[in-house]
Amino acid sequence: MRASGYYCAEDDLFKAVNCSLKTSKKYLANLEKITTSWAGKGLIDPLQNLRNEPIYLCSGRRDATVHQAAVNALRSYYGDFGADVFQYDNQFAAGHGWESPYGPAQCNLTQSPFINLCYDSSHRVYDSEQVWLSRFLGNLQPKNEATLNGAVLPLNQNEFASGGGAAGISMAGTGYVFVPQICASGAACGLVLALHGCAQGDHAIGKTFINDAGINQWADSNNIVVLYPQAVASPSNLFGCWDWWGYLGDSAYAQKNGQQIKALYKMVARASGGSATRVR
Repeated sequence: MRASGYYCAEDDLFKAVNCSLKTSKKYLANLEKITTSWAGKGLIDPLQNLRNEPIYLCSGRRDATVHQAAVNALRSYYGDFGADVFQYDNQFAAGHGWESPYGPAQCNLTQSPFINLCYDSSHRVYDSEQVWLSRFLGNLQPKNEATLNGAVLPLNQNEFASGGGAAGISMAGTGYVFVPQICASGAACGLVLALHGCAQGDHAIGKTFINDAGINQWADSNNIVVLYPQAVASPSNLFGCWDWWGYLGDSAYAQKNGQQIKALYKMVARASGGSATRVR
């Protein structure tokens, strides 16, 4: 997806802005050095977990928020650790946002709700969700484009936050989970963790991301539960972003012990029956 390099902000908001514009080879090498060091200390998972791991990236040519140069560097980063960047969609004249067949925004725009509808070279509506879901989870049944059989249910995020207060880590009290009908009946199902972008939480756009991101339609017919955790705005996080530059004053935000990371892990573990391994 659209993103800058791992830990590119290095606990510094200025660096966070700069690394979304470009990432030099020297800077990339430094990020890889930090990653290797942290893995060796057990602060993050072993790097061998990245080997052959499928990675999908997308970057719009009109994205002035996270420039393609930064995503190009991210592609190199994953490649250097042996991951399989199986597809990099960088040909669309897209603005900054999440690509979806149900996007309310035109492909070339950068505007709320930051969900863009794009067309491929054959002038057909593009479906990036089909691309990465197929690679991550295998062959898919056709998506449900009618009324969904599953339901979006509320999720109490407070119980997953340290001390029971999600607001203290810039998370909403309520998150959401899409549950296909067959999964609610007890069938074994897959799991996707879908993190909204800045200014995409329900505090800003309601359930637009949940409904229009293009995941539920595939999930409904393919037995996939979709977790939609919610971040919220705070004085140090005006646009309701997930903490990727240390706005919580939490130096471990990019490590296993990061406050939001731990909360998300607990959600995934709960939804997957106690184990958070191999979940997309």
